[in-house]
Amino acid sequence: QSPIRLSINHLRSADVDSHSVMSATLVFNIALSHHLMAHKNWDHDNCCSPRVRKRLHGALKLYELSFHMHAQRATTVTTNNPSTLASANIVFSNDMNFALALINNSGHIYESLGLVNKARKFYSHMLSSVMMMIDGGEATTIKELDGFLRNTQRLVLDGQQVAAAA
Repeated sequence: QSPIRLSINHLRSADVDSHSVMSATLVFNIALSHHLMAHKNWDHDNCCSPRVRKRLHGALKLYELSFHMHAQRATTVTTNNPSTLASANIVFSNDMNFALALINNSGHIYESLGLVNKARKFYSHMLSSVMMMIDGGEATTIKELDGFLRNTQRLVLDGQQVAAAA
């Protein structure tokens, strides 16, 4: 539910990479606004109205566009600008947070549209990515770890009862 924020350095920079980051971030934030507006107008009695469904589909298209912009940028950065390990790790953690947010939000939209199997695929991919990062000691770089894990818990618990904490 939180927009992606850019540092003032991105805004002041004139290099192509910064412009790519800004573009992908702006598209993501527009998608997020459509996503949130759709859920604000959600009519629980009638599932979702045609207007809400249209807004959710629009958000999905914008998330997809943002993903493609982001992937193109990541490929360009790693191919054209070999960097130090420290800056590569910063790029990786920012890229993973961005990718996880895209996957999570897309899964949420598919679930909202009643496309449960498609949503499960997105959540499954997100859970695999998070678990690999945890296993690799990168969990501290995931900004919304609790939220991502909460959204994937149905995959793990699938029909099981959980005892209350003592």
